[in-house]
Amino acid sequence: MRLARYSVKVLSLDNKILVLAAALLGMLGILSMPLIAYGETCPRDITVPPTENQVSGTEIVLESSGDSRLTGSATANVTIDQNGLYDVALTVNVKNLPDSVMQGNDIAEAWLIDDSTGYAHNLGAFEVSEDNNGTMTIKHKMSNFALFDKIIVSIGAKPATEDTTPSPSKIILTGDLSPLKEGMINRNQATTA
Repeated sequence: MRLARYSVKVLSLDNKILVLAAALLGMLGILSMPLIAYGETCPRDITVPPTENQVSGTEIVLESSGDSRLTGSATANVTIDQNGLYDVALTVNVKNLPDSVMQGNDIAEAWLIDDSTGYAHNLGAFEVSEDNNGTMTIKHKMSNFALFDKIIVSIGAKPATEDTTPSPSKIILTGDLSPLKEGMINRNQATTA
């Protein structure tokens, strides 16, 4: 992917300062081009390779467990960093939440679920609009994202502050994470081949 084309002309800097500045920027990883001699112009293309371990824009459909008016979707972007941690960005949208959420009697929350252990990781509560639609945008750095199989939306009474084992209450929407996980596996296989 070609991002930019630039031309550099060094004008009135002392060569010693230029060399020192370029060396410092090179050590910081900011400058990765050869030094340009005083007064030269150097055209150069900057090419940035795609991130090797990134899955972007995966759409996850959230299916209702009963109420056909209730719909939802999630968009996920996942990048595996150089330390093997997952940078996860999720945007979850829900339409037609029950009135009890709008009235403040219940809260709607999103969770990541590991089917093999039953572990539920709370992503937080939705911001709910006046028309009973909910939105959530989260960014997490996670060590274990690949363990999760589903994203769910639940509603329930506001938890007591002393609740040390939070878990989903009534599940109203469920989405399968396997397309996202398959994208991560396929991306990893392509980069190691």
